[in-house]
Amino acid sequence: MMDDQESQLSDIIDLIERLEQLLLNFEEMLDTQSDKTESVHQIFRIAHNLKSTLGLAQRDASSQLIHAVESNFDLVRNGLAEPTQLLVHKSLMAVDAMRFNVFLPTEHHAELVVLQRELEQIHEEAQQRRGGRSAKGKNFIDLQFPLSERQRGLLAGMVREKFNVYQIEKIINPQHLSQDSYETLPIYDDIRDVGIHIATYPEYKNLPRTEAESVMRLVIATTFELDELEMHIFDPVKPVDVEKVLSKASSASSSSPEAPVVQGNASQASAGRVSGSSSANAPVQTASVQAAPAQKEVRSIKKMNILIAEDDFVSRTVIHEILSPFGVCDLAADGREALLAYEQTLNDGGGYDLICLDIMMPMMDGTQALKGIREMEDKKHLPIQQRSKIVMTTALDSMDQIFKAFRLQCDAYITKPISRAKVLNQLRKLHLLEE
Repeated sequence: MMDDQESQLSDIIDLIERLEQLLLNFEEMLDTQSDKTESVHQIFRIAHNLKSTLGLAQRDASSQLIHAVESNFDLVRNGLAEPTQLLVHKSLMAVDAMRFNVFLPTEHHAELVVLQRELEQIHEEAQQRRGGRSAKGKNFIDLQFPLSERQRGLLAGMVREKFNVYQIEKIINPQHLSQDSYETLPIYDDIRDVGIHIATYPEYKNLPRTEAESVMRLVIATTFELDELEMHIFDPVKPVDVEKVLSKASSASSSSPEAPVVQGNASQASAGRVSGSSSANAPVQTASVQAAPAQKEVRSIKKMNILIAEDDFVSRTVIHEILSPFGVCDLAADGREALLAYEQTLNDGGGYDLICLDIMMPMMDGTQALKGIREMEDKKHLPIQQRSKIVMTTALDSMDQIFKAFRLQCDAYITKPISRAKVLNQLRKLHLLEE
């Protein structure tokens, strides 16, 4: 059973893994037309939680580093900066540095501080390009969902009356929301205080129930300017490119059923406060189409000899399909088979460039196999460059075994479920792949 310190480290590693996967997914989306809103919010939220958890663990340098990541994505989620490849790259480097440091008794401050300053420089340059917060109103967005004809008509009327149109982005937990709760959230009361509610996306029945967090979008019209509006609305608010929305072909919204629209008192709205009808009106049902993430071309530095030791058939098959383009893959169903396979190749004068070991296996587990492999390498007096790169695969509830594996000189670990992005990212770090 893990003590309190290892339990705390396990929480940190869990957040690091989640943040890394979100950043890897986001990296794949950068050059596509995909809606990145939800991903940005998720990265910001996980970074915020990780910063706090690191602070509680008295990992101050790591906490300050992740604060720099959080601050950059706060600019992005508020429309003050565009996400860049450099930002994602430096954020992934920060994740790697934190992962390395959590296994050390004391932090390597120098590396963490350098990364922190680089991320702070990205933040400062982004603010300079936008001219500060006052320039936010110039960064108009398009809506990622269609409006019904009735909603478009209301929107056009609001524009003729010189109203400003904004999209509010609010993080919700779909797993614990009833329909009544979803349609009477406090945000609707805030909207009635400042303007008119035009549309909400998604409709309650289309909420992603399997997600712990999701982004709901609310379109509002108000006479408030952005700086004034942000004194009342504390979620990210972005000005909408109304001309672009209204110029879309009417066919884009013809398939979306009309929804009730909250009506407001225009004379009161022009004074800055609007009373509307009940916010329990059903949000509009819409559909969005996302472009498929672009796949990067990846190749190995050389054709590798690979050993995959995994007792679960599905995981073994997935890893094999991911790695087979990069070399010849041998398979083992448990640690004992892995050790025998390694011994045979070593005696034949070969060896494995890469070994993937599942920690939890019958007969002999992955850490025992790892220990045996490193002992054989020691007996052969193999230099570092000839030793196998060993990656452990495990579920997150086996973090105490991960700590043991690092003490036995594993090179990396991958948490289940196994994905192509996770595997390739680790192989890049081990300098086994290039793009």
